Amino acid sequence: MSDNAIMDREKARLKYKPDQIKWLLIAEAPPNATDRYFYFDYVFDKDVLFVELMKILCENDNLDVAYLRQCKPLLLRQFQKDGFFLVDSVDEPMPEDSKGQKRRRIIKANSLQLIDRIKPLIDKETRIILIKSTVFELYPVLIQNGFNVINKGAIEFPLYQHRVKFKEKIMELLEQYFEEKEKRKKEGQESESSEKTDPLRYIVVDGSNVANDGLKDGPSVGNIILAYEQLKGKYGCQEVYMVIGPGQIHMIRNKEEEYKRLRAFFTGELSKYLIESPGGDNDDKFVIQLAFDVDFNILSNDQFRDHIKQHPELADKLKSKLLKFKIANGQLVVPGLGNFAK
Repeated sequence: MSDNAIMDREKARLKYKPDQIKWLLIAEAPPNATDRYFYFDYVFDKDVLFVELMKILCENDNLDVAYLRQCKPLLLRQFQKDGFFLVDSVDEPMPEDSKGQKRRRIIKANSLQLIDRIKPLIDKETRIILIKSTVFELYPVLIQNGFNVINKGAIEFPLYQHRVKFKEKIMELLEQYFEEKEKRKKEGQESESSEKTDPLRYIVVDGSNVANDGLKDGPSVGNIILAYEQLKGKYGCQEVYMVIGPGQIHMIRNKEEEYKRLRAFFTGELSKYLIESPGGDNDDKFVIQLAFDVDFNILSNDQFRDHIKQHPELADKLKSKLLKFKIANGQLVVPGLGNFAK
């Protein structure tokens, strides 16, 4: 493994490192493939640990894998926000032909290096979860060194038939996390009308709706960029994710210069804020699912009537998340964000 590959992984990991790590997950080792890693924003296969963890944390076992991969930057940001961080027991990938015993020897030989790596990251309250039986071999040495390892037995890696056991054991260990999550949700509902809170500053934008606001000749890249810039600048929103459906992207792509402009704006660090909903999926459903999973609000003039008709039990929650807008004279006007403008 080259030094560049190691640096790429470290850079990706640090981008999503929480200020305070509440939950430290220790997996076995990074993959041999240099284009795959838990913290890489766009991985499209063999990412079972990320996929199964997100299903658990989103409390939805039926989430579409393509959806999870498409939204990975946003989900990793929520992972970070909730105090989760993942490291590997060894920095280098395992030899491709290595089996259980050889892997255990490698992990044991690197145990002191692991302790040196994680000690500056955490405090005595940080809960540590060891994933995979080979990594659980570290339990005695970590306990002896004063680390708060909370699983008392090995956790299966979530491949094939082991997914169910993985889910059961992780959910049991994260019981306190889910209790705190539910408490925050209730507190948020109780303080929803208070001007002292800022729950509206985390937004999923119905980009297809924004792109066509007031227009009859197809989607406007200018509208998309304007909405993003003013939500971040004028309204001081902390997280803004622009979701655009495949139909709208296709129309923009047909205007080559406009498509280049869109990609030029959402480049580098901003690239994670532009999400193309998977082809064949319902755009409205995708926007709603994403906003619900990460508990963000929705900027859209769509009433989502079809979705409410199909799921009337979600009507109140959906309506409470909707922010209406208007684009006029080069300005984005969002009445529901008035109290939070800088």
